[in-house]
Amino acid sequence: MTLVRALPTAALALAFGLSAAAPAAAAADPAAPTVTAPRTQPTPGFAGEDAGSDCYTNPYSGSGAGWVGLTSQVSTRVTAASPSGAQVRTTFQLWDTAYGGKRTDHPTDSTTWPEATMHFPGDRFADGGQYAWRARATDSKLTSPYTAWCYFRVDRTPPTAEVTTDASPKKVGEEATFTLKGADTGSEIACARWRTTPTESVGRR
Repeated sequence: MTLVRALPTAALALAFGLSAAAPAAAAADPAAPTVTAPRTQPTPGFAGEDAGSDCYTNPYSGSGAGWVGLTSQVSTRVTAASPSGAQVRTTFQLWDTAYGGKRTDHPTDSTTWPEATMHFPGDRFADGGQYAWRARATDSKLTSPYTAWCYFRVDRTPPTAEVTTDASPKKVGEEATFTLKGADTGSEIACARWRTTPTESVGRR
């Protein structure tokens, strides 16, 4: 008769965990194409701030992803190259981040130039929607990892403005108060412009 010594429960769990552990992810092949410098044009920005982000990767922190306004097209760009100098084909993946939103692939032609660009018509994006894109490149033998997701929001509705006064029009030299009210349902109002002379004035909200 052969006696087998039972292992303690903790030891069994440890042994099982080691045997079931997934292998570590392999490092990227140094000969594979590289994709860097992802950027969105026009650059998504924020109302009232002289700032924007070519590739905003965390839409759930701070003010969220920047906004793209009423524009004829949105362009996505990366720098894609192969260490061997081989031609590369870049694929852009566009994601409508709404619940159930689709991801669609958009490949470019093969090229030896480092810049790869994809143009999307502005009316492809829903007003108030949030979108993200990423890219990867292949030289037909090796493929790069995807870039990080670049997020942006879309505001296609211009703000509205209304001017009211505290009295009927008065004579020259008499004072009156005019109130400008603006509203915007998307990216908010950045500034107001008015004109009483040929030269425009600009004021903060």
